[in-house]
Amino acid sequence: MAQKRPTLLVLDIGDADIVLAPITTTKRTAPGDYELRDWLSETGLLKKSWVRLAKVSCLEKRAIVDNAPSHHRWYRHAQYANAH
Repeated sequence: MAQKRPTLLVLDIGDADIVLAPITTTKRTAPGDYELRDWLSETGLLKKSWVRLAKVSCLEKRAIVDNAPSHHRWYRHAQYANAH
């Protein structure tokens, strides 16, 4: 069973797929890794986090668990452990 992971919504053009970038609490400094500022107030994440834009994935929307607060429309939990 794939685990749910926090992600950043990169692109949704209204079809069956969605493009997401993973979010991690492990400090990352590689090209394409960016620290999320104001992560607690702006994202609802529980720890300091980094988004990994060099690791984007295109997934079917049905794989997305949308339990993000309504004011965080860019944030999703994705079950994408086996999709790359």
